[in-house]
Amino acid sequence: KMYKFTRSSSKHKKKVSVDPNSGVISWGNGSLNLKHVISIHTGKKTKVLQKLNDKQAKPNKCFSLVLPRYTLDLQCENEETMKAWVKGLQALKIVLANKLDVMSLPISEDLKKQFADSYVDEDELLKVLDEKTEFIKHGRNGKPHSREVTVDRKKVTIDWTSGSNDLKEAYAVVRGKATKVLRKVSWRQADPALCFSILWEDRTLDLQAPTQRTRDRWAKALEILLSRESEAYRRHELMEGGASKSNLDVTPVSESASFDNEN
Repeated sequence: KMYKFTRSSSKHKKKVSVDPNSGVISWGNGSLNLKHVISIHTGKKTKVLQKLNDKQAKPNKCFSLVLPRYTLDLQCENEETMKAWVKGLQALKIVLANKLDVMSLPISEDLKKQFADSYVDEDELLKVLDEKTEFIKHGRNGKPHSREVTVDRKKVTIDWTSGSNDLKEAYAVVRGKATKVLRKVSWRQADPALCFSILWEDRTLDLQAPTQRTRDRWAKALEILLSRESEAYRRHELMEGGASKSNLDVTPVSESASFDNEN
């Protein structure tokens, strides 16, 4: 467990885990993909951490993952753990980029064990998305409705009977009640353990699964699909020459994602 800092300067203890197959880092009801991380910094180098004094955030225990739109700022129990995590995450980025064997890397045995325990067959898990599954869809207005949700993996779209959207434009999948839509729903109406959301720049799709296992499998499968689609898009842009220097350069935003401000 680690402390996660928000841009409002509060911190919350979270169980942080890493999936070595997809590169997804999860903490409670949030997640990000390591493949999208621009850089990893030790100490207090982001705006989020620089606002805090050394008692609130100890420099020798902190590290940050910098993404294009926000940062993930964490504090470990001790300096040794922080260094082990940073080294492990840096190694995993190399693994994901070059498709190497993570177990052959010089990382701690604890991280190797976590990676081994987290192993899943990605291609097998993606088949979950081929099955029509009934969820409760929560919206900004009106009552929640039962919807049959399907994913077209070839077109990379998701359909929920009354609407559909392009998953190629989605940038994250978060578990729990992490969006404004779901925060308005009481625990009795929607157990956080059953909920997840798909995030786009202009909207969210907020779903409640019949079981936690269904929620976990769908969320994980969607993360894998989004990760693969992101890789395919970047390869296509580079091959076609469509990615100019201006849109390859990224300016880090040193703030936590807005959907997770209060968690």
